[in-house]
Amino acid sequence: MDMLNVGGGELLLVLLIGLLFFGPEELLKIAQTVGGYLRQSKTLWHELLQTLETDDEKPWGGTDAGSPNDAA
Repeated sequence: MDMLNVGGGELLLVLLIGLLFFGPEELLKIAQTVGGYLRQSKTLWHELLQTLETDDEKPWGGTDAGSPNDAA
């Protein structure tokens, strides 16, 4: 497990230090809060990607009038 250059042993050490500083109840609350933020950011990211894909399908801002140069 090598995510963000943090191995399994290092991650375990960070969790143990967090457990010592905050205790089990507070560490659980922190984990739930961080999980909520990650879930919310993932949802927002997917909404942004869907919006960009939808906008790419509609040339010139979604109007069917043709290109802006046709008006001249």
